[in-house]
Amino acid sequence: PAHMMPAMFTCGRTAGWCAHILEQKRLGKLVRPAAIYTGPAPRTPESVEGWDQIAHTS
Repeated sequence: PAHMMPAMFTCGRTAGWCAHILEQKRLGKLVRPAAIYTGPAPRTPESVEGWDQIAHTS
């Protein structure tokens, strides 16, 4: 049932949250993910292959 969604979400995440707490206690510091985007540079929609085949609606 929809009203149980928050509880089910929490149950599913609790093990991961606990694992993170234990890891941070063991290391003695907060673990913060660091991400650097290494993908292609921004491009215009027209430079994407197949752009001209997309159905446009107005």
